[in-house]
Amino acid sequence: MNKLIQLILISIILAGCQKDEAISPFIWPYWGEASALKNGIDWTPKVIAIQDEQNPLYFGIKFDLYNNADIWRNALTIWGIKKGDIGVLKISSDSIPEHISCFYTTILEDGDVLGDVFKLDKTKDNTVEITEISGNEIKGKFNATLIRDTSNPLYLESSDTLRFTDGVFHTRIIKGR
Repeated sequence: MNKLIQLILISIILAGCQKDEAISPFIWPYWGEASALKNGIDWTPKVIAIQDEQNPLYFGIKFDLYNNADIWRNALTIWGIKKGDIGVLKISSDSIPEHISCFYTTILEDGDVLGDVFKLDKTKDNTVEITEISGNEIKGKFNATLIRDTSNPLYLESSDTLRFTDGVFHTRIIKGR
């Protein structure tokens, strides 16, 4: 009887040691195309536009770059665009919700650690141009200059200033998660 109890206890312990299935990280349903020159070098991220959950009249455009191993490396976000606005819009903030804002960050490790943060250089001409909206599809252009936030530097980018020029995108606006 003692051996049976030991066998049952060992079975329970071993059953509790089964490896859990890995939880897959959330990946946005990217759609469309985007490109720009980042400090003069071709930059071709994945792109998606996301409706603001707090105010569905606004949306943002998320540009995420992955490396060859499909690990997230950096992100540029332009947020606060009002649905229906067509034409050239000024990006004037790096965080104020009442204005169109823009920021950039590097991503470390296996895509889940925040690296350097770059904020909008408000002394430069930063714009997003919405050239076409058809249903939930949107096309446009952008130019933005960002400077490294030195309050918590990690210095992973070779430059302390990032200039995105000749940026273009074509994507869909989806609901936030």
